[in-house]
Parts: sequence; structure tokens; C-alpha cells
Amino acid sequence: MSRKKWVLRFAAVVGILAVAVAVALIFFVALGRVNGDDMLPGLGDGAGMVVKKNATPARGDLILFQNQGRTRIRRVIGMPGDKLAFDGMIPIVNGERATYQDRYEVDIYGRRMKVVLETIGGVSHEIIDDPNRKLTNVPAVETGDGYYVMADFREYGNDSRLYGVIPPGTVRGVVWFAWTRGDLP
Repeated sequence: MSRKKWVLRFAAVVGILAVAVAVALIFFVALGRVNGDDMLPGLGDGAGMVVKKNATPARGDLILFQNQGRTRIRRVIGMPGDKLAFDGMIPIVNGERATYQDRYEVDIYGRRMKVVLETIGGVSHEIIDDPNRKLTNVPAVETGDGYYVMADFREYGNDSRLYGVIPPGTVRGVVWFAWTRGDLP
């Protein structure tokens, strides 16, 4: 094959791949970044992620949603139709209390805190357990057709305790994977 034909074929393949990537970004996936420490210990400030657009969230998923003119990321704790109560900061979903298993300790904001594995409805994820609890009176809630979301760094991140139940129409996607974990302690 002549050099000219090879270059043209290579350019065609690159062009087709570029179009495929553009179509995927427009219709199926989005790129996102974490802003702040609300999702520690898993995702720190600046973490980059790929989000599946229009995916249906499941309990334990990280979702992107619109709230007060901003795109936010939080973890789904309550699904549509759930009843949530709280024992201090411990979620009780449909009468089942979340369980915890100590993982390791970290120094954040000049203090020692625990990272624990929280399990709700058979789904587990790590959260920060700050021994200096400030938020202890979380009201019970029914999700209706929406989602109850919480930050993984519960004492420092705003979530459904402030925003309320997240309507399905404001959900922009489900985090598929993170390509970087950001600025972790």
C-alpha cells in the first residue's frame, strides 16, 4: 500500500473514532469533577469521573444532580418509596439499620477520624466517621418518587438533610468510574 493511501486510511480511522467519542459524550456519558471534600474518603477535591447519562440510580450509587443552579455529587441512600429514619447520623432504611465496620484512621483538618464501611440494604461503601458529631437530629423522611442522598463526609457535606429529596428529573447521571481520586488526605 502506498504511503498516501496509508495516511488517508489512518486519517479516516482517527476521524471515525473522534466522531464515535463525540457521540458517546453527547448522548451517553459525561465527564465530571468533584469540588470539595464532601465525598471523602473515596473522592477528594478535583477527582475526575465518567458519568453514565440517564442511568437509573441504585442504592449506594454516586449520582450527579442539579440543585440550586449547581451540579452536585452525592451517594444514594434512599430509593423511591423508601422510609428513612435516623439514629443520630445512622440511617435506618425501611426499618433496617445501617451497619458499620471500622476500616482505618485518617488525619483530616488536623484531627484523627475513622473511615468505616457502611452497609445499607446489602450495599457497602466507605464513609468518614467524625467523632466530634455536630449533626445528630436528622428528621425522618419518606422519599416518594425521589432519592435521598448523603455526602460520604457526613459532618461536612450538605445533602438531602438540607436539599430534601432529590427529584428524578434533576438526576444527570450515575458515576461509572473515577479516573483520579483527587486530593485525598
